[in-house]
Amino acid sequence: MAPHRAFSFPLSHIEEEWRIPPFELNKKDVSNLRSCEAFQIIRHLLIDRKDTEFCDHHSLDSEEDKEAWLLQRDITYALIVPILEIYRHATHIAKALLGNRHIFDLELVFRGEARGAFSWLQCFVMEEEDWCLTRGCP
Repeated sequence: MAPHRAFSFPLSHIEEEWRIPPFELNKKDVSNLRSCEAFQIIRHLLIDRKDTEFCDHHSLDSEEDKEAWLLQRDITYALIVPILEIYRHATHIAKALLGNRHIFDLELVFRGEARGAFSWLQCFVMEEEDWCLTRGCP
């Protein structure tokens, strides 16, 4: 039996009629998220930023739909935080190893798979900066 969805997340106006959600959350999942202290800390940090305004393309009429999108944003950010922390730590290590030398390409500090991993992290964070920092429309 399929779980009852507590929220639905339309992906775009084109896909809205299908209402295909990226996350299927039943009432128990939502309840668990609401009772998770760490998740609530992330939610409050994002709410305190006061940038929860939706763009014209994504403006929603119902409060339930808005809450669903904000919950999706918060879940996504909770998944990205460890990646951002790994990148921040690796960048700190690279800069510490360089000392006073100003090498533009920090990945040159690493070798082998570590260089590839750092390059991927760097590209991901730079190219998706607004998304990683939850700037703009939720």
